[in-house]
Amino acid sequence: MITQRRGSARDWHRGPEVAYDREVDERRRPLGCSRRPDCGAGSAVALWPWLALLIVLAGPGCGPVKDDAKRNALDNTLRSYRQAIRWGQFPAAAGFIGPDGGAEIDLSNIRVTGYEVIQQGVIGPDDSAVQLVQIDYVLEDRQRLEQLIDRQLWRYDEQSGAWWLESGLPRFVAPDASDTR
Repeated sequence: MITQRRGSARDWHRGPEVAYDREVDERRRPLGCSRRPDCGAGSAVALWPWLALLIVLAGPGCGPVKDDAKRNALDNTLRSYRQAIRWGQFPAAAGFIGPDGGAEIDLSNIRVTGYEVIQQGVIGPDDSAVQLVQIDYVLEDRQRLEQLIDRQLWRYDEQSGAWWLESGLPRFVAPDASDTR
C-alpha cells in the first residue's frame, strides 16, 4: 500500500510531521525573508528592502505635494468665487480681489442667471492662473437678459497661501437706452 506524504521529497526520511511543519513555517515567513533560521517577522533582514523602497519613493515626492496643495487651493477658491457670483453675493465676491479690496460698484440692478466655465484655470510657471467664464445675467430695471465673457486672472500669494483675483469683478455693462435689439 502506497501512502501520500504531505512534505516535500527531501524530507521523506524525517517523517510526515516534520515535513508538514516545515511547509507551514515556509508559508508564514514574511515577504522578502530568506530561508535562514534567524529570519523572523521583526528581523532587519526582512525590513531593509521595504525601507529602502519607501525612502526612494518619498524623496522626490515633496515637490508634487506642494503643487497639489496649490491646485487644491485654486480649485476651492474658484468654486467659492463661482458660488458667490452665481448667487449674487457680490460683497463676498469682492473679498476675492485681495486684502486691499476693489472699488465699490453698485450691482443691485444685476441678477446672475448662469455661470459656465469655458476654460478651467491652469497654473502657470509664474504662479498665476487664467480662467474664462460665461456669465448670463438680467438687468432688473429692464428685464433684459445679457451675457458676458469674463477673463479672470488669479495670482497665488506664497505668504498667505491664497489665490487673489487680479482682474476684478465682472464688468456688467448696461447697454445704452438707444439700443433696441
